[in-house]
Order: sequence, then structure tokens, then C-alpha cells
Amino acid sequence: MRCPYCGGINPDQADYCMNCGRDFKAAQPSQSAPRPSTPSRTQNQRTVYPPIPPVQRVPGTKEAVQSPLQRPSVYPPVPPTTARPTTTMAPATQAAKNAQQRPATTRPATTPYQTARYQYAQTTFGAPLAPSAAPTGPAAPESFPPRTVAQLRELEKDALDYKEVSQEEMIGKKQLVRIQFRQCADWQQVATLFKALSAYHSTQYDTIIIQGVYNQESSVNEYTNGQLVFDRNVRLGSQTQNRYRIETDNGYSADALRIVLSE
Repeated sequence: MRCPYCGGINPDQADYCMNCGRDFKAAQPSQSAPRPSTPSRTQNQRTVYPPIPPVQRVPGTKEAVQSPLQRPSVYPPVPPTTARPTTTMAPATQAAKNAQQRPATTRPATTPYQTARYQYAQTTFGAPLAPSAAPTGPAAPESFPPRTVAQLRELEKDALDYKEVSQEEMIGKKQLVRIQFRQCADWQQVATLFKALSAYHSTQYDTIIIQGVYNQESSVNEYTNGQLVFDRNVRLGSQTQNRYRIETDNGYSADALRIVLSE
């Protein structure tokens, strides 16, 4: 038996509560009156949720897809928008339109000061010099360029006059001779250099270098009218021979000719 006052548990035949000591007989008339029901606190705070919409499955897949019509939405509906039509412009029309929109650039006019400077430069320094043309002379013989030493000796009769500039001995039984003659064609350079080699030929030198110039060049390593290098007793395998190495002009120009002969 439960006490109606304190809620304590007592024997069924007890007249008084063992916990609070109150009389059960005095409280019996009040038990007949119905007690008003009070809603529980948890029932007031319970939130009611909408029912879960049914789930649809796409055939052939394992993923569940919820119908967009049955899915609850928490956002307000958005009115449909219509796409603005786009127009394409031809490339020529687009280029013309861009040219019209681009500001025109004007070249500044030439000032009188700039005109005066240009006239002064033309008067003082003159027009730019044109590149000098290659010297023209008699036509080269059919045997040029020579392929044998015999053809090289045939050119000696057409050699030009020259004068000696310098002559010196070098280390290793070498002799360097510089001669000066007028600027001429490449085949005339070869003929004049070979003529000078015949004049300065000596058995006491193993190498004789003939350099031709048409000006008084200061450096001994520069030549402008060709160069001939004669090497004596050059060993090629088991053979011993004489070698002629000839270069025209300065040896570096695009028109320079290189000849190598041996006997």
C-alpha cells in the first residue's frame, strides 16, 4: 500500500504511514475525487515532424532517388527565368566595330628642329656608303682553280708585280715573307703568291709562308691579298711529299678560296 501523502510503501493492513505518520482513514474520502490530469512536460516539448515521403529507386541502380515533387522544401518558390537570346557577330563586323571603338593614334608631326638635324647630317656626312664591289679583271683561265702543281705553275706567267714588305725567320726552320701588290682577282692572287714563292724558295727552310697585302697592315698575322704556305718533306703514311696550302683574300670572307696541292 502506498501512502497518498508521501508516496512511501506500507503494508496493506496499516492504518498509519510508516514514513510520514499520517492517518490513512482520514485520507480515504479524498481518494474518491478524481485527480485532474496534468500534461507531462515531455509531451509539451515534443515536436511533430511531417511524415517521411516515400523513396523511389531507379531501375538498374542501387541508389535511392527521392521524388522532387514529394520532397519538402524549406525555401520559398523561385519564379522561372527566361534566358536572354544571344546574337553572334561575324568576325569582319566584330573587327570593324573594335576599330571604331579604338581611339585613333596620330603620329606626331616632325618638328623643324628634327628636320634641321637630318639636313645637317646629310650635308656633313653624306649618304651611306654602298658596299665596295669586288675587283674585276681579266677572266680566269680554264685551269683555275688548279688541281695539280703543273696547273699551278702555268698561272705564274700572269702574276702581277709586287714589292717586298718584310722578311723574317721564325722558330722551326720557317720563313715569313710579306709582299705588297694591288687588289686583284683571286686567280691573280694565287699566281702572284706562287711567283714570290719561286723567288724566295730555299732548301734551308722546311716551311715558307708568303703573305700578300695591298695596304701596309701592321699585324704580321693579317693578310688581305691571299697567303701561300709551302711545307717541305711532309710525311703522309709511308710517303714524303711537298704540300701547297693557298688561301685567297683574308681567308675568312665568303668569297675566299682554299686550295691544297701536293707533289
